[in-house]
Amino acid sequence: MRFLLLPGLDGTGKLFSRFVRKRPPSFSCEVLTYDDGFAEFDEYVNAVKVRLCADTKLAHAPMDIPVLNLRAMQDRLITKAATLSIANIFPYTTSINVNAPHFLLQVCPEECWYHIKKFVANCSA
Repeated sequence: MRFLLLPGLDGTGKLFSRFVRKRPPSFSCEVLTYDDGFAEFDEYVNAVKVRLCADTKLAHAPMDIPVLNLRAMQDRLITKAATLSIANIFPYTTSINVNAPHFLLQVCPEECWYHIKKFVANCSA
């Protein structure tokens, strides 16, 4: 199973190394970093869509693919409203609340992988 990991504003994805090391063997990870030269967030979103589509023309349409949004309940940087806006771009978003700070993938990688595996299993059913 391939999944695309979107880093925060640090943009490097280096903070995810512990989380990626804990991934199940059946998962491959790709990190789309901000240091790929995006001037604005909209360019970044379009790049995400292109990575998810075989046809780049589809990248400008609403994405009807399942998306998992892990929301850190103790996050002081990203508001609930901001995470809910993901559903405007990806209508098939499932949001899971995790009792963790902003760095939830680093703080509780096992719990996050649990939610990811469950999400994938439900999508496959």
